[in-house]
Amino acid sequence: MIETLNIDPAVALIFRLLLALVFASAVLHKLIAPRLFRAAVRDYQMLPDMLVTPVAAGFILMECTTALALVVPVTAPFGVWGAAGLLLVYTGAIAFNLLRGRTHIDCGCMGPAHVQQLNAWLLLRNLPLLIMAWAAGLPVYDRGLLSWDYVTVIAAVMALGMLYVTMNQLLINAPGLRALLLRHD
Repeated sequence: MIETLNIDPAVALIFRLLLALVFASAVLHKLIAPRLFRAAVRDYQMLPDMLVTPVAAGFILMECTTALALVVPVTAPFGVWGAAGLLLVYTGAIAFNLLRGRTHIDCGCMGPAHVQQLNAWLLLRNLPLLIMAWAAGLPVYDRGLLSWDYVTVIAAVMALGMLYVTMNQLLINAPGLRALLLRHD
């Protein structure tokens, strides 16, 4: 007899809120500089030019919808599927361009303030997010959340969010740090 894999409801909520935060932040970056995001989509060279603008707009709409769906309990399953789907598309596009040797382009992840060139670390960055999306979609144990659970959820989302931002900043700074190290050798 196969037993179903369940997850604690607090852990599922942590994963959903963190993913919502990641996608809401991505939407904000893209809305601040939509032309730059369209240019990033174009630079991936995976679409005909006539589809770049509608696909870029579609990504923004899907990210916004996903972020909102992840926060609302009744729509959370759709948000989880949306998050997993978007992450798979983005990770696949990055991997495809890395295989083509196209590391000079901006991933389009961080908006106009931070250019983040494609590299394998982006794939590793997305892996925990994909795992969280999968785990957040698992059935939860039948227990209500206690007040202490909410404190834990808030603290965990803040800590994991800071870890995500730190990882992105390290990826952004890596080429400059590498250049500094090579200059001093």
